Amino acid sequence: MAYFIFTMLPLFVVLFWLILFLLDGGKEIAKRFLTLFLCVVLVNYFAHWVYFNHNYGLYKFLDSVWVFTSLSVYPLYYYYLRLLTTDTGFNKRWAWILLPSLLLSL
Repeated sequence: MAYFIFTMLPLFVVLFWLILFLLDGGKEIAKRFLTLFLCVVLVNYFAHWVYFNHNYGLYKFLDSVWVFTSLSVYPLYYYYLRLLTTDTGFNKRWAWILLPSLLLSL
């Protein structure tokens, strides 16, 4: 039982912050992008939780989702930092940074 709870702790932390950001309803583009980032991280930690609790039937489906989320976390974080520092708005041309993670997950 303790193992089950300890493997859920990263999910709870990300879910806590995600709920706070969703309830805040901030209009700043960086805060909304951070909410998107937390959604991706939540899916990634959920896939970790499924794997470490030996639910391999569900993990067979989540494996490609895990690859996508694991490889897209750092590029999303990089763009979040750009939104905080240099970019004034969201630019759709930066979507190419997710292309390697998408191709490898397919």
